[in-house]
Amino acid sequence: MTDEKSQIDVCRSFNGYCKKTLRNEACNAYMAMNRRHATELTYFDNTKLEKGVGKQDGAKNIFELEGQKIEISSEILSKGILTLSEDLRDVVLLYYFYDLNDKSIGIRKNIPRSTIQNKRSRALVLLRQFLEAYDDLCT
Repeated sequence: MTDEKSQIDVCRSFNGYCKKTLRNEACNAYMAMNRRHATELTYFDNTKLEKGVGKQDGAKNIFELEGQKIEISSEILSKGILTLSEDLRDVVLLYYFYDLNDKSIGIRKNIPRSTIQNKRSRALVLLRQFLEAYDDLCT
Protein backbone atom coordinates (compact mmCIF):
# COMPACT_ATOMS: atom_id res chain seq x y z
CA MET A 1 0.00 0.00 0.00
CA THR A 2 2.81 2.42 0.81
CA ASP A 3 4.53 1.41 -2.43
CA GLU A 4 1.45 2.49 -4.46
CA LYS A 5 1.24 5.72 -2.51
CA SER A 6 4.89 6.54 -3.19
CA GLN A 7 4.37 5.85 -6.93
CA ILE A 8 1.36 8.16 -6.97
CA ASP A 9 3.40 10.84 -5.17
CA VAL A 10 6.19 10.48 -7.70
CA CYS A 11 3.70 10.77 -10.58
CA ARG A 12 2.12 13.87 -9.02
CA SER A 13 5.53 15.44 -8.46
CA PHE A 14 6.53 14.75 -12.05
CA ASN A 15 3.23 16.15 -13.36
CA GLY A 16 3.73 19.29 -11.29
CA TYR A 17 7.29 19.65 -12.57
CA CYS A 18 6.12 19.25 -16.19
CA LYS A 19 3.36 21.83 -15.77
CA LYS A 20 5.75 24.30 -14.15
CA THR A 21 8.31 23.80 -16.94
CA LEU A 22 5.73 24.26 -19.68
CA ARG A 23 4.33 27.37 -18.01
CA ASN A 24 7.82 28.87 -17.69
CA GLU A 25 8.67 28.10 -21.31
CA ALA A 26 5.40 29.66 -22.43
CA CYS A 27 6.23 32.79 -20.43
CA ASN A 28 9.73 32.91 -21.96
CA ALA A 29 8.33 32.55 -25.48
CA TYR A 30 5.73 35.25 -24.85
CA MET A 31 8.36 37.66 -23.48
CA ALA A 32 10.69 36.95 -26.43
CA MET A 33 7.85 37.61 -28.86
CA ASN A 34 7.04 40.90 -27.12
CA ARG A 35 10.72 41.93 -27.18
CA ARG A 36 10.88 41.22 -30.88
CA HIS A 37 7.72 43.19 -31.60
CA ALA A 38 8.99 46.08 -29.49
CA THR A 39 12.30 46.33 -31.34
CA GLU A 40 11.16 45.55 -34.87
CA LEU A 41 8.86 47.95 -36.66
CA THR A 42 7.42 47.23 -40.04
CA TYR A 43 7.53 50.44 -41.98
CA PHE A 44 4.12 49.91 -43.48
CA ASP A 45 2.51 49.96 -40.03
CA ASN A 46 3.86 53.41 -39.27
CA THR A 47 1.23 55.89 -40.50
CA LYS A 48 3.70 58.79 -40.47
CA LEU A 49 5.87 57.02 -43.04
CA GLU A 50 3.04 55.61 -45.10
CA LYS A 51 2.74 58.75 -47.16
CA GLY A 52 5.98 58.10 -49.05
CA VAL A 53 6.00 54.31 -49.04
CA GLY A 54 3.78 52.30 -51.32
CA LYS A 55 2.50 55.15 -53.47
CA GLN A 56 4.12 54.89 -56.85
CA ASP A 57 3.36 55.86 -60.40
CA GLY A 58 3.91 52.36 -61.76
CA ALA A 59 7.71 52.30 -62.05
CA LYS A 60 9.34 49.25 -60.52
CA ASN A 61 12.85 48.90 -59.23
CA ILE A 62 14.43 45.50 -59.69
CA PHE A 63 16.98 43.96 -57.36
CA GLU A 64 18.79 40.81 -58.39
CA LEU A 65 19.66 38.34 -55.67
CA GLU A 66 21.06 34.87 -56.24
CA GLY A 67 19.95 34.90 -59.87
CA GLN A 68 16.36 35.85 -59.10
CA LYS A 69 14.76 39.25 -59.55
CA ILE A 70 12.85 41.10 -56.86
CA GLU A 71 10.57 43.92 -57.97
CA ILE A 72 9.84 46.74 -55.55
CA SER A 73 7.22 49.18 -56.74
CA SER A 74 7.88 51.76 -54.02
CA GLU A 75 10.50 54.20 -55.24
CA ILE A 76 11.32 55.49 -51.76
CA LEU A 77 11.77 52.01 -50.33
CA SER A 78 13.99 51.08 -53.26
CA LYS A 79 16.14 54.15 -52.70
CA GLY A 80 16.40 53.27 -49.03
CA ILE A 81 17.47 49.72 -49.83
CA LEU A 82 20.05 51.06 -52.29
CA THR A 83 21.63 53.14 -49.52
CA LEU A 84 22.48 49.94 -47.64
CA SER A 85 25.73 48.08 -48.16
CA GLU A 86 25.49 44.93 -50.25
CA ASP A 87 25.60 42.50 -47.32
CA LEU A 88 22.90 44.42 -45.40
CA ARG A 89 20.80 44.67 -48.55
CA ASP A 90 21.04 40.92 -49.14
CA VAL A 91 19.95 40.16 -45.58
CA VAL A 92 16.95 42.49 -45.83
CA LEU A 93 15.88 41.12 -49.20
CA LEU A 94 16.23 37.49 -48.08
CA TYR A 95 14.37 38.12 -44.82
CA TYR A 96 11.48 40.26 -46.05
CA PHE A 97 11.05 39.22 -49.68
CA TYR A 98 12.07 35.56 -49.56
CA ASP A 99 10.51 35.05 -46.10
CA LEU A 100 13.62 33.33 -44.74
CA ASN A 101 14.47 33.38 -41.04
CA ASP A 102 17.87 34.36 -39.65
CA LYS A 103 19.01 30.76 -39.33
CA SER A 104 18.20 29.96 -42.97
CA ILE A 105 19.95 33.11 -44.18
CA GLY A 106 22.97 32.24 -42.04
CA ILE A 107 23.15 28.78 -43.59
CA ARG A 108 22.90 30.26 -47.11
CA LYS A 109 25.56 32.87 -46.42
CA ASN A 110 27.71 30.64 -44.17
CA ILE A 111 27.45 33.23 -41.38
CA PRO A 112 26.27 32.68 -37.77
CA ARG A 113 22.60 33.39 -37.05
CA SER A 114 23.44 36.09 -34.51
CA THR A 115 25.48 37.98 -37.11
CA ILE A 116 22.54 37.88 -39.50
CA GLN A 117 20.26 39.18 -36.74
CA ASN A 118 22.67 42.05 -36.01
CA LYS A 119 22.95 42.93 -39.70
CA ARG A 120 19.18 42.89 -40.11
CA SER A 121 18.71 45.11 -37.05
CA ARG A 122 21.36 47.54 -38.28
CA ALA A 123 19.76 47.60 -41.74
CA LEU A 124 16.35 48.37 -40.26
CA VAL A 125 17.80 51.25 -38.24
CA LEU A 126 19.44 52.67 -41.36
CA LEU A 127 16.27 52.25 -43.41
CA ARG A 128 14.21 53.91 -40.70
CA GLN A 129 16.62 56.87 -40.60
CA PHE A 130 16.46 57.18 -44.38
CA LEU A 131 12.66 57.02 -44.47
CA GLU A 132 12.29 59.51 -41.60
CA ALA A 133 14.69 61.92 -43.32
CA TYR A 134 12.73 61.54 -46.56
CA ASP A 135 9.46 62.11 -44.68
CA ASP A 136 10.90 65.28 -43.11
CA LEU A 137 11.89 66.56 -46.55
CA CYS A 138 8.42 65.87 -47.96
CA THR A 139 6.54 67.66 -45.18
